[in-house]
Amino acid sequence: MAYAENYVSTPQGGDGATGTEQSDKKTQSDKMRDTAASAQESVKQTAEKVRASTANAVGRGSDQAYAVQSEFDDAVRRNPTLAVIGALGLGIALGLAMNKRG
Repeated sequence: MAYAENYVSTPQGGDGATGTEQSDKKTQSDKMRDTAASAQESVKQTAEKVRASTANAVGRGSDQAYAVQSEFDDAVRRNPTLAVIGALGLGIALGLAMNKRG
């Protein structure tokens, strides 16, 4: 019987909060949920912009690399002797550099 005498009931859900406090908690919870959803959407939009920008930059870089390769191929076709002499010079320079290191 001692337990029943000391027991205080809390009809608001067991946490001692009044109806207004519960309403404020729900409102704050809703605000936090809305803020989190807004932040998530903002992050998604930013990620999509970054992805699109990166894809665009990669495409431009790839186009430039093809252009440089095409120019190099054309130069070799116009002057094959100069290309062979250049490759020979580069090979000698690399061989000397590696010989001094090792």
